[in-house]
Amino acid sequence: MRSRRLDRDGMAPPQKQPPFDEMLHRARDGDGVGFDLLYRNYAGRIQAFAMARGAADPEVVTNDTMLRAFQNLNRFSGDEAAFVRWIFTIARNRLIDAHRSETRRPVLSDDDAPEQPVASAEDEALEHMSRDAVMDRLSSLTATP
Repeated sequence: MRSRRLDRDGMAPPQKQPPFDEMLHRARDGDGVGFDLLYRNYAGRIQAFAMARGAADPEVVTNDTMLRAFQNLNRFSGDEAAFVRWIFTIARNRLIDAHRSETRRPVLSDDDAPEQPVASAEDEALEHMSRDAVMDRLSSLTATP
């Protein structure tokens, strides 16, 4: 069994990052490590971008962006700088979609609040009758076997 080398803080030293072309090629071939490398390399920047743009849930925007990018990797062509522009365009579009979705939801005002439950006719009648009138009416009822 091979032991892992740790630094003075007890942490594993950072692994050398493969070149962008290798990560992209691996991800296009369906290699999970390639997807993971791309995600780890760019998701933090996407999330920071979403936070700076006021996203309600930056993590959802990040995951949606990366998923959309992964689904369309075969359509992408270019170098790392082009890839960064491409995924940030996807992120921007996801933010726009989220904003549009939020503005379409109706916002309830106090006037739109649900009304209080309506009392039954019996409750209303009893509320308007005096105690004596209720007792008189009850005494006139006959018992049924």
